[in-house]
Amino acid sequence: MSRAQVIGLQQPGEVDPAGVLGGPVRGIRRVRLEAGEQRLLSSPGTETTLFVLDGDGDARSGATTAALTSGVSVTVPLETELWITAGTGGIEYFAVVLAVPETAR
Repeated sequence: MSRAQVIGLQQPGEVDPAGVLGGPVRGIRRVRLEAGEQRLLSSPGTETTLFVLDGDGDARSGATTAALTSGVSVTVPLETELWITAGTGGIEYFAVVLAVPETAR
């Protein structure tokens, strides 16, 4: 019996891949932030990669800030906090959360 699923990711929201994937993927989400809205990306024992789909904003970790625009990808390493702030037109991104095995820490 197949565990394959078709999951629509056109709308903002989160998907739990545990029932389908056996690897390190722990979460998949599509996020839309309105102008000036902020979101903290941080989770113990995980790394996150986000891909900007539309809009713009910035990513800040400590004293470092980087511009986010459509087509840009950012990886949040293990034990790192990253603040995403939407620009004047908002920002939409797709994020994948990956578990980091204890042996790799």
